[in-house]
Amino acid sequence: MGLQFENLVHANLDLLLASIGLDRKLVLNAGPYVQKQTQRRKGCQIDLLIRTRRSLYVFEIKFRKYIAAGIVDEVREKVRRLKLPKGQSVRTGLIYCGELDPQIDGRDDFDFLVPAEALLAAE
Repeated sequence: MGLQFENLVHANLDLLLASIGLDRKLVLNAGPYVQKQTQRRKGCQIDLLIRTRRSLYVFEIKFRKYIAAGIVDEVREKVRRLKLPKGQSVRTGLIYCGELDPQIDGRDDFDFLVPAEALLAAE
């Protein structure tokens, strides 16, 4: 079910962009991203990476009954491993369907928390 949810998010990218206030014209590319491990860098897999001229948006997509606070550390580690182009900032987000751990909801670890209902309501 999680993969289907990811596909739904990718298929409705314009709704996501509208919900986070990002103009579609600014997006250079968007999609899942895999960085292969080499001798010099560690690998990582990102559910949705959106690139603009000045920023990278790293989104984790979760479809679970309960989303634990450990997801914050997972995303931080992915960003740490990511080879970033010079001069680009990173913004993080969680697109989710399920109950969030209160520690996630009450803090500012993610720039964007996007519940599935927000994407569906945007239609």
